[in-house]
Amino acid sequence: MAKAIFFDLDDTLVRTSDADRVAYDAVKRRLERELGAAVDAEACVERYKRGVKKTPWDTQTAEASEEGAETSSECVDTDEMAAAKTPMHVWSWRRVLWERALEESVSLGDEDARRKLDYCAYVANDTFRDVRLRELKIPRAVKDEIEALKCAGVIVGVITNGDPVIQREKLAACGAYKVFPNELILVGGEEILAGREEKPGRGVFERALALAGASADRAVFMGDNWNADIVGASAAGYAGAVWIKRDDEKDDERSVVDAWNGGKPLENFLFIRANSVVDACRDAHLEEWVTDG
Repeated sequence: MAKAIFFDLDDTLVRTSDADRVAYDAVKRRLERELGAAVDAEACVERYKRGVKKTPWDTQTAEASEEGAETSSECVDTDEMAAAKTPMHVWSWRRVLWERALEESVSLGDEDARRKLDYCAYVANDTFRDVRLRELKIPRAVKDEIEALKCAGVIVGVITNGDPVIQREKLAACGAYKVFPNELILVGGEEILAGREEKPGRGVFERALALAGASADRAVFMGDNWNADIVGASAAGYAGAVWIKRDDEKDDERSVVDAWNGGKPLENFLFIRANSVVDACRDAHLEEWVTDG
């Protein structure tokens, strides 16, 4: 049976954190151009970040409609109820988050000022999305290493968590569909919608194996998130995992051995810590694993 390596997307195949920084800087410049001294662009962006971290997509619509259904004794049209429970599109929701951030960062005056603020929420939302997508590219060196793996007979795929719309946009923008078999690109948000598990749940790791026709004892996962990627892959029985951890990131690993398995190294588990996908693919231990029959 063939060996398989599955990759995370964000901050593994592509440097999403770097793209985010560029996009947020572009938003700040645009808001300052539109609103001048009336806006604290830095504070606005920080408020938006907190909002996205707390509620990245709309969970309030369905919750509110469920509460209403429990307290209402009136006959309500079922189509209207279904529409009321439909969450907002993720980018519409994030525009709402920009509106909230702007309201706390701009002094509102007359109705014209209110319309200007609404317009700036659209501008900030579109600017962030467009600039980030433009910045997201799988580096040529990474593509070359993945092609080398494929030439060596290794099956490759992607498992990424997140909202289906957001993640599919990123995958298209970075060129992932030209590098990986489309059927082996799994998005956690889609798995949840289908009643399955996203990382670190075993389900998504096992489903990737089933789609690839590979077994866990001949599979490795490569990602940057300790719990979702490394612990998740090991719990799913994968043969190994590569932790992508950039040298310029804060070292908060709390000692890999201490953080994992109660201080006892896992037997027969290939574990590599690498600065990038390229470094990982060129690691002697991974090269040995790939070529070892």
